[in-house]
Order: sequence, then structure tokens, then C-alpha cells
Amino acid sequence: MFIGVVVVVAVVLLASIAAGPFRDNDPATRLRRRRRYLSRHEERATLADLELLLSDVLPRPLVRPLANRIRRDRLEPPALWHWAEANGATALALALCAGFDASGYAAVARDGFDAPSLRLHAELSGDGLGALVLATLDAVPAPRERAA
Repeated sequence: MFIGVVVVVAVVLLASIAAGPFRDNDPATRLRRRRRYLSRHEERATLADLELLLSDVLPRPLVRPLANRIRRDRLEPPALWHWAEANGATALALALCAGFDASGYAAVARDGFDAPSLRLHAELSGDGLGALVLATLDAVPAPRERAA
């Protein structure tokens, strides 16, 4: 009996180790899985989730400075995740470039999303990151948002 239990445990352990290299580590797949999870548990969104979401529409070198803004401005990742799910990752990137604080996100949520004015705010923010994000978004054809 004891040997049978040990054999079963060993087989399960070896099977999980062998399957490890075959897991799908594609960022798009990870984002889809994480979105499904966060649709039920928005309060568990983290900065890493927002980085993954932003990396779906922006190159990685631009995502890190945007994440630093979230950290610097002490914005709450669950609130930003909810906002991004309602308005899109592109809008989140533009709002971060525009320098929105928590009340700015609340105002957009309350009054509705206006893409041209958000782009204008991002352009007028006067920093290089906003210009880079805008140039990247203009160069990239229709972003792959909401691929849930």
C-alpha cells in the first residue's frame, strides 16, 4: 500500500515537471487568463497586471516608465485595472501621460471617455514620455485591446 502511494506521488511529480517546459508563456495568453481571473476579483489587480495590460498595446521600454508613474503617484492598481477594462489600455496609457490623479480617473469614469481630449492632455503634459507614447500609438495600427 505504502509503495503504491509513493509510486503515484512520484508519477504525478514527474508528470508536472515534464509538462513545465510545454506551458504557454505567451504574454497574450497570460493576459487572457489573468483578465478572466480579475473579472471576478478586481481587487487583486497588481502593478504587474497593469504592466502586462499596457504591454499589449505598447513596447516594453515604454511600459516600465508608465508603471513608475503609477508607483510614484501612489495610484491604486485595482482602480486603474477597473478603469482600463472600461476604457482600454490605450486610454490608460494616455491618462498616465496626461498626469491624471485619482480624481481625474474618477471624472472620466463619471463624465465618460473622450479620446481626443485625452490625447490633447497627454500632448500638453510637456514631458518626453507622453510624446513617445503618442508617437508609438500613432505608428502602431489598431491596438489589440479587449482580446479577452
